[in-house]
Amino acid sequence: MKKITFSRRVCLTAIVAALALPTMLAGMALSHAADDSSYGAKDITLKEIKADKEGKVEITFTTKRETLYGCPGANAKTTKEGIELTFVRSSTKPAMNMKKPKVTYPATFVWKLHEPAVEVITVTANGKSIFLRDGEKLVKLFSKGKAALPLGIITKTKETDPAGDVSENEQPVETEAKSFDVEKAAAAASTATFDAIMSARADSVYGEKDISLKEIKAENEGKVEITFASKLETLYYCPGANAKTTEKGIELTFVRSYYKKKPKVTYPATFMRKWHGPVEEVITVTANGKSIFLRDGEKLVKLFPKD
Repeated sequence: MKKITFSRRVCLTAIVAALALPTMLAGMALSHAADDSSYGAKDITLKEIKADKEGKVEITFTTKRETLYGCPGANAKTTKEGIELTFVRSSTKPAMNMKKPKVTYPATFVWKLHEPAVEVITVTANGKSIFLRDGEKLVKLFSKGKAALPLGIITKTKETDPAGDVSENEQPVETEAKSFDVEKAAAAASTATFDAIMSARADSVYGEKDISLKEIKAENEGKVEITFASKLETLYYCPGANAKTTEKGIELTFVRSYYKKKPKVTYPATFMRKWHGPVEEVITVTANGKSIFLRDGEKLVKLFPKD
């Protein structure tokens, strides 16, 4: 029988890993068991607040960036003054049972490719004012159709005077010269070459079997909102759909592109995700009463309205 031996380094690595595992598991458990906290006014940056005709108010915002925490949405309390919102701060690294905090208004993460994500909650206000609860303080967000903007941390850009001196709010940053790394430079050049080759390739399309339709609903002004998910791939994604108007209606071709490209399409897709949920995409088609089809080679698949 052949004798199996292990090096001292392998044995030490295994021992360290075994010792570290309980600490890691304990950290996950503590993260999961810890009570949720909340974000204050200085932690929230409002991007947009708008009301619709049905008494709902859509609030688009971002929270301060943290590695282990995020905002799953807001809890609400109705008082004489109006609606008080508490933006929940919860762990983004839950235990195996996937902790999903229950909130009054769950947040949806929304983003376009190569752009930062924002969060959106839709509050049923029905004419009431909306406030942000920050400890003992109430910060008004919305009242009688008017949004109180801006709120939160305003990032100042670095400014210099004509003489080149740094402004009072900025301190000069010392930089350290780094030696040239041949291997890293070669790897970067190889990556750039690969990106150039992939980006030069013509975009293809997704067929019916590659698109999973989640929801199709008619909106105001003759628009139709289509929520879908494309086939999951490492190097490719769906930037949206191109459209062609014919006698039958509107034919959509869902574009398949290299993930670093940003091609122009008729209806660009917006990416969205619920807390710990799958990523979905949304396009809004200007139908104006016309039927909508998916073009799959020689075949047309009717999407809207359903017969």
